[in-house]
Amino acid sequence: MKPPRLWKKRRLARRLLALFILALAFRFISRELQGVEAHEVWHQLRQISPQRLLLIFCLVAIDYGILSHYDGMTLRYLKQELPWSKSRLGSFLSYCFNFNFGSLVGGIGFRFRVYMLWGLEAPVVTQLLLFSLLTNWLGHFTLSALIFLSAPTAADRLGVPVSILQTWGALSGTLVASYILLSLMGRREFKLWRWRWPIPNKRLVGLQILCSCTHWLLVSSVIYTIWTAYAPETSYFSILSTHLSSAVLGAITQVPGGIGILEAVFVKSFSDSMDKATVVASLLCFRLVYYFIPLLFALLLYGRLEWHQED
Repeated sequence: MKPPRLWKKRRLARRLLALFILALAFRFISRELQGVEAHEVWHQLRQISPQRLLLIFCLVAIDYGILSHYDGMTLRYLKQELPWSKSRLGSFLSYCFNFNFGSLVGGIGFRFRVYMLWGLEAPVVTQLLLFSLLTNWLGHFTLSALIFLSAPTAADRLGVPVSILQTWGALSGTLVASYILLSLMGRREFKLWRWRWPIPNKRLVGLQILCSCTHWLLVSSVIYTIWTAYAPETSYFSILSTHLSSAVLGAITQVPGGIGILEAVFVKSFSDSMDKATVVASLLCFRLVYYFIPLLFALLLYGRLEWHQED
């Protein structure tokens, strides 16, 4: 059955909006980085000390360890018997591929491939996807509400009106509060038109928010640890608020890893206080340690998984 014409128009509008934002981001980056030489970026990368790199890798490892528990929490809630070792492996691989190849390949396609390989049925994997997606954004919404309502100073760096960030913070806080309230009321399902969304118990809701907030704080900590190698005076709060802002645009465009979006937002926010080559070097280092190196491990683990499956 073909989707209604209205759905097609909305899907087209969403894609056009994503392309427009992405085009603006790359245009902004190309203009801002004119005159930045590759050797300058390489020189800045070499300034990071081994001790700082060790701390960065530890933060990355802890964060991926937390992400690897997302699917396990969901499967226990859904009463699916799958060993923790498999759920952690599936979650780790899915997020690595999601960050590098996009949600269609990593978040959706890969989860269906792996979990159905392990015997889960398609409806269960669909619930797993929705629950993991919700867990991820619960932390973002919680932190956005706390930051953009209490002190929306990101507006000064991003050139965004304070009212927009405060509105986003209020909306984020409302969504989180509503989710918590539904859980406290004992509701086990939220229905909107034809959509049904399971509501877990309050203990699991607390775990969702705690794990997700920790994840977003750790990713920002990785960026902050790299950033302060060049600009020690930079506050963690400024990195966190800028990162949260870039994640929203990245979600709209659905670009893997927010390529171009993350760079555009950070260049816009810090170009007045940092050399542009330094900004590029910081984000390049972040992409290397947070996206690329874990992806190498994920490819090896996935190859081993498929190899044994053939056997």
